[in-house]
Amino acid sequence: NRNETQKIIMKIIDHRRKEIEDHKELGTISGGIETTANLLCFVIYHMAHHPNVLVRLREELDTIFDSDNNRQMTMEDLSKMRYTEAIIKECARLITPAKFAQRNSSLPDTIVDREWPANTAFYAYIEGIHHNPIHWKDPLKFNPDRFMDSEPQKNTFLMFGGGVRICPGRKLALITMKCLVSLIYKNLDITLVDMDAPLKLKNKLVNACTELKVRVEQREAHFKV
Repeated sequence: NRNETQKIIMKIIDHRRKEIEDHKELGTISGGIETTANLLCFVIYHMAHHPNVLVRLREELDTIFDSDNNRQMTMEDLSKMRYTEAIIKECARLITPAKFAQRNSSLPDTIVDREWPANTAFYAYIEGIHHNPIHWKDPLKFNPDRFMDSEPQKNTFLMFGGGVRICPGRKLALITMKCLVSLIYKNLDITLVDMDAPLKLKNKLVNACTELKVRVEQREAHFKV
């Protein structure tokens, strides 16, 4: 029966489509776990070394939450976290979680006066772009305000890559980081066990924090109860 055959085919297609969608969603979530964890370590490290920045961060959070630590966080709250977002981006610029971006050429091309065959793998050194003094004033200095004054020039800040293959989970990643940073610094005081110890990194394709020893204490009560 032709109609029955079509129904069976459509069920197979729908089931396969659902599997693909589930796979994409899982990839979006799982793909950002390591980079998010590393970036959070970078934020904690820089906040410990820049108490003036931490003061401004907490001023922003206390203003947003009106000193009420009990209410649920909303998307409106997240949209107001401009300085929090600037801190996250500056940490990602200084210590780029994903150091390289790879693209494969589909056709032969001439680049920098050299012929390249199809299927050539090209790697963009993102960390080098983020530290380039042509694009960034005092590129090795921690300064979140550089993201408050204006948007970076195109292709000079590639926290999530760029182009048609930009990270599909970028919005989720930024929301997750804002939630984590705000929850931590609204409630806790975090200091480094050794302020003179350098940040321990495993430098490969990804900047991974291998050790960060901290002291965690409850922040002094100042919220409404």
